[in-house]
Amino acid sequence: MTILICTDLDRTLLPNGEVAEPAGARDQFDQLVGRPGVLLAYVSGRDPALVRVAMEQWDLPEPDFIAADVGTHVLEVDVDGEWIADEQWPEQLAERWQHVDTRRLDSLLLEGAGLTPQSAARQGAYKRSYSGISDAVVTPVLLCKLVGDMASRVCFAVSHDPDVDELLVDALPAGSGKRGAVEHLQSRLGVDDAHTIFIGDSGNDLDALLGPWPSVLVANGDVSTRRHVLAHPVEEDQPYLARAPYAAGIVEGVLDAFPELGPVDRDEPEVLDLCAN
Repeated sequence: MTILICTDLDRTLLPNGEVAEPAGARDQFDQLVGRPGVLLAYVSGRDPALVRVAMEQWDLPEPDFIAADVGTHVLEVDVDGEWIADEQWPEQLAERWQHVDTRRLDSLLLEGAGLTPQSAARQGAYKRSYSGISDAVVTPVLLCKLVGDMASRVCFAVSHDPDVDELLVDALPAGSGKRGAVEHLQSRLGVDDAHTIFIGDSGNDLDALLGPWPSVLVANGDVSTRRHVLAHPVEEDQPYLARAPYAAGIVEGVLDAFPELGPVDRDEPEVLDLCAN
């Protein structure tokens, strides 16, 4: 049996938020993803180079796959540790993105939502990235209305960067994003929804958190994301709301979905005050 564990990095596996990381959490995560039959995918808003930086900085285990740049790059890690780009995924994205007028998209989002394109380094062949003021009320539904006839060809990921207190918006080919990248991996590997799990913490994880597979919101997940999943559950107890933050929350949620992967050496997670309400 193969189980595909897909996890976001920043403030999900990486303990780079305000909450303290539980002792030994990443050791427990390492045990879990080292189980026979487990495939690990990092699904991140970071580009591939920054994913590599994170892996080195935090001494993360080598994944089997990487879905970077909000799912617009999919790479396989071979037995020698080489990162090999998936050739089919960009072909699919190009087909969906070819009729998107990015200049018009920029204009509509600037005028209608007050967004500003991020630097050229943050743009991608199949992604337009924007920033805005942190307290702006911007949702994917609102953005789809603003772009009119392009809404059938574009999807949006909206999140908040606490480091700079900015709203972040990514415009992506319809059917892509983190959810689309996970679906692509499932199709490639022949892994069904019952044997896939996604873990995240914030707005650009929402499409995958609300996917057809088990999912986990770590305890340090941002308030707006928590409110959204509580208001729009996929089904009862889905997404699973972990009591522990970061890697400890990942372990907690994965073992709830797949108890056969346990046990790992861990204490019962301590409930965070910020999640008790």
